Amino acid sequence: MSGTDDPVARGKRRRWRVSPAASVPRDQRLWLTAGGALTSHLARSIARMDTVERAGTPACQVTVQVLKERRENPWADEAPLLGTPARGMAWVREVVLAIDDIPCVVAHSVTGLAHSRGIWRAMRTLRTRPLAILLYRDPMVRRSMLTSRVVPLAGGMRARGSDPVLRLYAGQRMRIAARVGNVGEAREAHRSGADSLLEMPADVRMPLVARRSVFERHGAPLIITECFLPAFWTLLDRTDGR
Repeated sequence: MSGTDDPVARGKRRRWRVSPAASVPRDQRLWLTAGGALTSHLARSIARMDTVERAGTPACQVTVQVLKERRENPWADEAPLLGTPARGMAWVREVVLAIDDIPCVVAHSVTGLAHSRGIWRAMRTLRTRPLAILLYRDPMVRRSMLTSRVVPLAGGMRARGSDPVLRLYAGQRMRIAARVGNVGEAREAHRSGADSLLEMPADVRMPLVARRSVFERHGAPLIITECFLPAFWTLLDRTDGR
């Protein structure tokens, strides 16, 4: 077994850290550790974009694009946090947060199936509204510390394909391709189980970074994992004149 496919090594790489890895650039570290609602931070960042480069044009908007809302198994590292068996069912919502239709963040939210019909039942009726409206207006909701991880692109396809965050990234690429009519890319992804989309675009030279936190309401956990997409950093760099 090669070092890159060693399960122990993979486990270490996939650990969620309270402090971002030293390899993460400072501007990305700020986003990984920013408290409050991510949609609010995105809104503030695009207000700055409007000031810098869009004077006299309509303001940018943060939109929520729903990728899926359905019952499915939680990720292996989510099950212990949810208190459910690894093969138990959970309610999963995945969305893309976009700025002017540019996908910037893909978010994966999950809670136990019973909680999705009880304490977190409002999660099922959000549609294109952000989850933040449930989390930051309710004094009964408590949030854990933010954790983060770098999602390495090295290693064999098998190792990468088993990484849930990387597959989350690949899945949003597949669905966006289908939505905009790129039938060839979507069909190829479907045939390969999205493995073709585990390759980063040729112009992307940085690993993915993601953050996670657990929200609790009356003891019912809801986990949110947010993966920042390459286009977001490009957008920020353009605004900063880099």
